[in-house]
Amino acid sequence: MSESTLQELHYYFQEKIIWLYFQLSRKKTFSGNLHLELYCKLFLRTLQNLIDNNSSEWLVYLDLFIRCISYCRDSYIGLGERELSYMLIYTLHEYFPRIANYLVCTFIHKVTDSDNRLIGCWKDIPNLCQYIYNSSSLREKHPLISFCISLMNDQLKIDLYTWRFSDHSYDKFYISNLYKHLPREKSKMDWLYTKLAIHWVSCQKPYILNTPKTLLSYNKAISKSKRMYRKLVSSLQKGCSSTSFLMAHKNQYHVSKYQHFNTNEISIHDYKNHNKFFHQNVHNDPEKTIFQGTYQEHMQNWIQGKSIKNNSNFIFGYNHTNLPIYYLVKRAIYFYKSESINNEEEIKFLNSYWVGLFKNKKKSDYLLPLLDVSNTLNNDSFCAALATAMYASRISKLDNSLVAVDKIPTWISIPIHLTFYEQICYIMENIYNLQNNECNYTRAIQLIIHTLKETNVTNHFIENVKLFFLNTSSSIISEKEVETLFCNNGFSCYSKLIYWNFSQEEILNLPCEIYSKHSFLFSGYSLAPFYQIYQKSLIQHDTFSFIQDVLNDKRYLALTHFLLESF
Repeated sequence: MSESTLQELHYYFQEKIIWLYFQLSRKKTFSGNLHLELYCKLFLRTLQNLIDNNSSEWLVYLDLFIRCISYCRDSYIGLGERELSYMLIYTLHEYFPRIANYLVCTFIHKVTDSDNRLIGCWKDIPNLCQYIYNSSSLREKHPLISFCISLMNDQLKIDLYTWRFSDHSYDKFYISNLYKHLPREKSKMDWLYTKLAIHWVSCQKPYILNTPKTLLSYNKAISKSKRMYRKLVSSLQKGCSSTSFLMAHKNQYHVSKYQHFNTNEISIHDYKNHNKFFHQNVHNDPEKTIFQGTYQEHMQNWIQGKSIKNNSNFIFGYNHTNLPIYYLVKRAIYFYKSESINNEEEIKFLNSYWVGLFKNKKKSDYLLPLLDVSNTLNNDSFCAALATAMYASRISKLDNSLVAVDKIPTWISIPIHLTFYEQICYIMENIYNLQNNECNYTRAIQLIIHTLKETNVTNHFIENVKLFFLNTSSSIISEKEVETLFCNNGFSCYSKLIYWNFSQEEILNLPCEIYSKHSFLFSGYSLAPFYQIYQKSLIQHDTFSFIQDVLNDKRYLALTHFLLESF
């Protein structure tokens, strides 16, 4: 292979890694998901052909690809995207099944001895099976489903032994959370429940399924297997009886069950999923009122850092995790539009939670968000983009400023004294007459350039400003276009550009060259990229090296070791 061909291949793989990293925002359209899946298949097929020819130099790109999947799912320093990571694993398994199997294991087991935070959780395993069942022509016979079934039943066996016979018997903090997420009979995952029951009995009591001679007797053996499996799982569920489990049942509002509720066990996500329970007033129910008050106080202490988030049982998967930031905006917009009453407590909670996000955070850099407001109707991507814009403007030295970009852009300066909910109302009122389904970034850049001219800023200041393009639609402006606009207006330099992809329908093209020193790419609904901006200097990186540095986090080092041992 010639030197020029090698260079072209390296450039090709680096560009595709950047492209994939930039597309890691949840997609709600079939065409968007299909485009991403076909792209990954082409990438992996090309990589497989090169690696099969005993060329180990290409393993670095396979390593980056699987790290990208882990980063996509990782809810600690990654994006926390479930469905997208399932699609990527399913595609990876077609070309590198052993690597995909190991990657699934890293979701549910500690990635390092010193880090207790899992990349995923046991809920991912049945959900991954359901995704494959819906996507593959093999349906329940797909080999990755068989592997997941073995994983779940092996863990169930360990949990049952620990629960009954270990030194920590009948202590729910010494078993996994698998029992919470195993599928139920007569649910959409009934097919998976049947497979789990058959696999369990085949391993533990094989004679039950081996002895039947007729179809009728075999069906009875299947029914017996499902009954046995149900009793085993139910014994764990009833014995553990976590607060989350109690609240998820139909009789969750019975006063008799309040005595079993432990405020320390109710995560922030339970609070989100059962917000009516915590805010709805019920007449003649003093016990519920007392419990609501106790939990509200507990949550306020947690938000303010007065209670311990990560207790001694953290290793067993019991901990408080943060709410997705777009949820805060989504609820605030709901209250703004509905003008509903009796929402004071939840608004108070949203305000407190927002303030808690900035504890011990200082203003850094000159960040200027450019928010795409062309489509705000029932749009999760807009909520995520707005939340990110507000977060960036809060930690920016430019004093709570952002540009709302539509057909005609608008400067918005958010008053500092307003609460989070009041800020949402203020922004929504300012963009009320926009929302024309057309996002014109060219005019937005021209507006910013006009402001820079009026204020007579120095070149040093311009170079330090970071323009945040928060894309929720297909509209995007390239780095070359931004540079041209600055040059045409007499500037000898231009600002750093940060492109953040929130689009849930469109696949966006790369807006810059892969070795650009001015542009940096992010995607997803998580605030994790801010961690990367804080920790890593943008000045010392180009677009590709920055993404490579993000993916080379030590949390994913075990993947690299396994990959090198496999080839």
